[in-house]
Amino acid sequence: MPSSSYCKPDPLRTACGRQLKRSLRTWNWAVAAVHGASFVALLIITLTSSAPLLSFPVWTDFGQVLTVLFTTPISATLLPFPFITSAFHVAAALGVADYYKFALVKGVTPHRWLEYMITNGLMTVSVFALAGAGNILLPITGLVLNVIMNYFGYVHELANTKRQRTLNFVWWGFAPWLPLWIIPLTYYFVAASTLPIYFGVAIVGTFLFSIGFVLPLFYRYSTSSPELVANYNTERAYLILSLTAKLFLDWTVTIGTLV
Repeated sequence: MPSSSYCKPDPLRTACGRQLKRSLRTWNWAVAAVHGASFVALLIITLTSSAPLLSFPVWTDFGQVLTVLFTTPISATLLPFPFITSAFHVAAALGVADYYKFALVKGVTPHRWLEYMITNGLMTVSVFALAGAGNILLPITGLVLNVIMNYFGYVHELANTKRQRTLNFVWWGFAPWLPLWIIPLTYYFVAASTLPIYFGVAIVGTFLFSIGFVLPLFYRYSTSSPELVANYNTERAYLILSLTAKLFLDWTVTIGTLV
């Protein structure tokens, strides 16, 4: 005889579920299109601009001996993440790997946290470069901290899938977040007077956006909205935050370089 769980209706087949799924699909297609267009525009500007490429040295400092390992253009980290983000949202819109079931029904979206581990990692390296934190150990540390921070976000969603009430993992997520920003902000403010203004706008603005990314987790924890609606609002909030934060960093640096 079928179990009771087997006989439960699929929430995505209800009228509310179908409507939220359609809306979330539209949001994903729209965000994918904007990121894709941004990538193409940035690529064309990078390839055709007469302005010199903004480049940064990567170095080591062992035994008080500074050795430049290589110099890399900022476009090496700024260009890939809108393309990668666009690809992830196309996959989400198509429902790859049960995206809608995870995002709307389960309330935990590993697809999103995996994308953030990759794209926010590239943003982290970009911010470190702008701040002058070019010692190779620093961006590597930033990448590790970024993975840990996003992992705690994923674990927080897991812990709150069934309306459990805990913010423990959010607080734990601040542990890697603090050094992730203390390092570049310290480097930036020490050298701020010698750096272009748009460097500071890009760094500080991205820092402020990073604070906003915790807000959907607090919403998901505290809201009394029905499960599907709460999960939909959380996912949509992340779509908007991700879009604006990435556009801000990419275009602030690009426009600043051109001007």
